[in-house]
Amino acid sequence: MLSFPQKAVERFEILQTLIGLDVELKNAEPETYAGLYIRHSPGFRIITLFTSNGEEIVRSYVPDDLFEYVEVQPVSISYFGLLQSQTRITDTLNNMGVDTESHIDVRENRVVVNVMDLNRIDAAIQENELEIPDYVEIIKVGKFGIPKNASA
Repeated sequence: MLSFPQKAVERFEILQTLIGLDVELKNAEPETYAGLYIRHSPGFRIITLFTSNGEEIVRSYVPDDLFEYVEVQPVSISYFGLLQSQTRITDTLNNMGVDTESHIDVRENRVVVNVMDLNRIDAAIQENELEIPDYVEIIKVGKFGIPKNASA
């Protein structure tokens, strides 16, 4: 029979209680909610990200006895805003003939776009045909899924 440390069991129970929090907040609070992640050290916390009124909002979704495990951090753009920007920038780059891979980095509150060739992007930016928001990071990669400076 497997045996788990008590702390692990407690954390698992907390997570089981709050398992639907991310989806619930994305659906109910799209203008302000920017995501969540779990931090194990220092101190176990569920970090929630909001553009405004985060503590007030999250209190209405988290049971009082579990609120001590939730931390609210301010960010500049909601998850929905990041998702819209991700779609817009990847569509724009694809229409320019630039293949992309992208994801949302919730912890850093940004969109990450991987490309293999920056030349078209640099030219479009120089000619004021393309503007990249400061919360979008474009990274040159050697192959999709593999950063250029990573070894295969």
